[in-house]
Amino acid sequence: RPSTSAEKEKPAIQPKSPQFEMGKLPTKNYVPSHFMKGTMIQMASGKLKKVEDMSSDDFLLSAPLSKEFNVDASVVLEISRATTLARVKFAVGQKQYE
Repeated sequence: RPSTSAEKEKPAIQPKSPQFEMGKLPTKNYVPSHFMKGTMIQMASGKLKKVEDMSSDDFLLSAPLSKEFNVDASVVLEISRATTLARVKFAVGQKQYE
């Protein structure tokens, strides 16, 4: 059957962007683009490596090369469990997060 012009002009369905409050990460459907599979990260040596191939040490050594990211140690203060969710409370520096 031949297609009509109305069928050809249907707008593509775009994925909905997660809404978030400035200064807070959304809790659903958010993956920071710099941690998506295949993203290339420059190591302290200058070598490029895929983010999924990096070790913890790679992150610690490459973070000082970036002005927009830093690495801070965190301490888990409490883990509480509900029926389908878990709450993790941790401290980064002097700030506490849940």
